[in-house]
Amino acid sequence: MLEPALSDKSEEVFSRLVQMAENETSPYVNLQLLASLGESEDPAALDLMAMILDENHESVYFREMALTGVFKREAKFAELLRNEYHWQEEKKGFFSQVLTSLAEAEIMDDKMDLSHLSAADQDLYVEGKKLFNTCSTCHGVDGEGVVGVGPRLGGSYWAQMKPEIAVRIVMQGFAGGVKERNENIAGVMPGHGYLSDKEIAGVLTFIRQSWGNNAAPIDSKIVSNIRERTKGRTETWTPDELRKLPSDTSINPPQKKSLF
Repeated sequence: MLEPALSDKSEEVFSRLVQMAENETSPYVNLQLLASLGESEDPAALDLMAMILDENHESVYFREMALTGVFKREAKFAELLRNEYHWQEEKKGFFSQVLTSLAEAEIMDDKMDLSHLSAADQDLYVEGKKLFNTCSTCHGVDGEGVVGVGPRLGGSYWAQMKPEIAVRIVMQGFAGGVKERNENIAGVMPGHGYLSDKEIAGVLTFIRQSWGNNAAPIDSKIVSNIRERTKGRTETWTPDELRKLPSDTSINPPQKKSLF
């Protein structure tokens, strides 16, 4: 919930998170803190991320979260680990692994073919990829899901449904209770309506075009339209409610190789 303030460079919020990084002992809270700090462009945020990773370097969750959060800042992060925490000496084996992962990530970014997307959709994809680092706490860095926390998004039936459904799930949340198409969707996803229309469009565009998903991007105008239609709703959506939603072609963009 504080991430928009981090993106807006709130000194008050950032100073409180600095205190948390120095005093918090709960691993899960520190994992979320590591994820949220990735939203800040302040160089000091990268310092805190390196500190948190150094203290939890044996955890695969912290390693993956750090790699996701430093998107497009990989070289600076590697330099911090080398110079400030002496990883080349004390953790040489793992440091090599991190460098390899960073190199692979940069190569994948260079090879990523987004030519089937418009320039506007490509921008949404890139912004959504950065925003997804916080979603990965529950859904996994590669959309594989986290057992007992959040379902997978790669190949997800619900993530690739028509925009009327996908946007509502992000905006007001989702409450499942059964297995749907071999997906364990039991549990509750809280609403993220505090995100801007562009942020919701971005993260959904990224999700719908990643990990084998092939559903159409979502324009921020669609999100704005649905936000207006659902304003005042505080309850999460259920599968039955979402299935009954009529398809509104007036707010759907042209489908590009969509599964649905």
